[in-house]
Amino acid sequence: LKATVEALENEKAEMVEKLSEAKQQGVKAVRCEEEEKRQDLIKEMERKRAEEREEDERRFQELIKKNVRSFRQVEARSFLPFFFCTYLSRLSKQNWES
Repeated sequence: LKATVEALENEKAEMVEKLSEAKQQGVKAVRCEEEEKRQDLIKEMERKRAEEREEDERRFQELIKKNVRSFRQVEARSFLPFFFCTYLSRLSKQNWES
């Protein structure tokens, strides 16, 4: 009976040890899986940030082009009346002098 009890206790200790190892492996597997998911999320966030930066840069360049065109149009509108008035005044002087 004593030998049977010792054998059962040894078997119990081995099973507890195996169960503990299995639990540790399970925890390790879950941690590895969570780390993979975390790394995937980080990569996805970095990709989205890069896309957003590219889109922001594209919009910024479009705004610059739009503002430059706008400025040139205003500049041209401002210059033409000035040029025309100068031209008319010279014509008037020439007509008066002739």
